[in-house]
Amino acid sequence: MTDKDMYWYIETNTTLLFQERPMKEATLVLIKPHAIHLFQQIIPMILGPDLQMVGLKMIPRPTRHKVETHYSEHMGRDYFPWLCDQLDGHPIIAIAISGKNAIARIREIVGPTKPEDNPSNTVRGRFSTDRFDTSRKEQRAVNNVVHAASSAEDAKLELGIWFNLTELL
Repeated sequence: MTDKDMYWYIETNTTLLFQERPMKEATLVLIKPHAIHLFQQIIPMILGPDLQMVGLKMIPRPTRHKVETHYSEHMGRDYFPWLCDQLDGHPIIAIAISGKNAIARIREIVGPTKPEDNPSNTVRGRFSTDRFDTSRKEQRAVNNVVHAASSAEDAKLELGIWFNLTELL
């Protein structure tokens, strides 16, 4: 599949998803490889009142192409390869969540990107022991447990990368 074909597929797929849920937002959470063993503790933290899981799947070996497409907004930055290396070929769990203000609510539940900035009641605060400055010195991505889409545009793109429309409720 070419990049052009992939973007067309993502746009078509996620446009249909969002048309079917006009009163709700849909967003994506990825449980990263180093935190897969924590999925039974993470999932209950991200589900709550008015937040429904509409898709869940384990991806045993995501391709480099999918990972690069997922992190394309960071392309050209020095840490881009580190982000890709963290997911490329390693198991992840993709979770599609739908609900009122789902994107902002999930971002609040998982906490800021830098693990050291997180209170203990967030997913990253509870489970991450890494530090952003340490990961930079070691030239690797920070082990911050999960990825969560940061905007409606990102959520739409990311859901289309990791899910087919038929895989979502």
